[in-house]
Amino acid sequence: MNGVTVRGCLFLTRKSALKVGTETLGTRMRNITFKDNEVLECDRGISVYVSDGARLDHIRYLDNHFVRNFPDQQRKCIHITVNKRNPESKLGSIHRLLIRNCTFDNPFPRKSVIRYDGEGIGIDGQVSRLRFGKDRISSASEPGIDIKNADIRFR
Repeated sequence: MNGVTVRGCLFLTRKSALKVGTETLGTRMRNITFKDNEVLECDRGISVYVSDGARLDHIRYLDNHFVRNFPDQQRKCIHITVNKRNPESKLGSIHRLLIRNCTFDNPFPRKSVIRYDGEGIGIDGQVSRLRFGKDRISSASEPGIDIKNADIRFR
């Protein structure tokens, strides 16, 4: 998959709103952009799930707005994971992830997650101008986000 853009849409869901994955059976997915979208309600706002070994490149979330959280099981603003669906699955990766100028009107009840379940760094990217309610998220040590085995630069 290469070159998909979702722009100017209105979303209302009880699950993940702006999502890439879970089925990532191809070897590579790249240049996927979510831009200028309005999410009225969701359980997870920004989601990327790599469970089948693919390499994802240039996944971008730009200028998206999230209004409220639907009270389902996950309740996270951001949920990005790289794991194995089963023991035989390959472990994938995410490169050049960009989250820029995205706003959640209210923080969701649970911590956001960016997690690679392998050894070393399996996710890299940049976050800039991200807001959870009134709080600007400007570092990996912010209370609203949990990062594991990922090199995420904040600006």
